[in-house]
Amino acid sequence: MGNKMNDLILVPTDFTEVGDFAIEHAIGCAKQTSSRVCILHVINKDTKSYLKKNNLTQDSVDSRLQQKADDVKAKHGVEVEYIVREGSIFSAISEVAIDIGAMLIILGTHGKVGIQHVVGSYARKVIISAPCTVIVVQETQFKNGYERMVIPVDNSTETRQKMKWAIFLAKIQLYHLSVPKTCHR
Repeated sequence: MGNKMNDLILVPTDFTEVGDFAIEHAIGCAKQTSSRVCILHVINKDTKSYLKKNNLTQDSVDSRLQQKADDVKAKHGVEVEYIVREGSIFSAISEVAIDIGAMLIILGTHGKVGIQHVVGSYARKVIISAPCTVIVVQETQFKNGYERMVIPVDNSTETRQKMKWAIFLAKIQLYHLSVPKTCHR
């Protein structure tokens, strides 16, 4: 697909609760933008070790992703596909985003731990290599947009793209704040 941007939101998952929160955010953004979701799992050394330890094959990863995609579509009506890619999360996420023409990446993060305080977070490494805007979420549910956003700003094309997303997401939040929750007669 090359450099063409599609109506596709990429969300990597490691099958943890944080990964589920990221999928929830991707679903919320997809509904707001009439987009599709692509769930990505990167098979790295940790995944291979887990599969070997539990006597599982890569087919178990595919089946888990298919189940997640089916559940999301049934529950939320959002079109979902999935991809399994082998490699490093730092390069694979960006490569897949380019391959599918993702317009946005929703990335769950567990926060900085251990040596990451010294060398930088995993999320930061993914953000730096990403070809599109990245929204980083932790253990928070998607409500109706985002109340607070932190956006690094410079004079680049990428920053203008980020600002468009920030403005769009802020408008969604303002709209939901201004619409009455219930109407009583």
